[in-house]
Amino acid sequence: MTTDERSGCNAHDRRGLRGACGTRRHSLAGAGGSAAGDLHLTLTTRLSTFGLADIRGAVHAGFDEGAWISTAQTAAQMLIAPIAI
Repeated sequence: MTTDERSGCNAHDRRGLRGACGTRRHSLAGAGGSAAGDLHLTLTTRLSTFGLADIRGAVHAGFDEGAWISTAQTAAQMLIAPIAI
């Protein structure tokens, strides 16, 4: 008896036609990917927020012009999000 026969999975299950075999692994992989994406988004947002004064100084922008830097990053994240999914 093979491992697939003992676990109750057959060739149709492994290809995803029935969805019974490996469903938990796919759920865990999806949850892990979602958590990693959330962590990445939080870190990039925090880094730009903390470094905004340095970025404004590097590009010689005043306070009003520097506000567009974080706005541009937020807009770029919102445009990329549907593509990344």
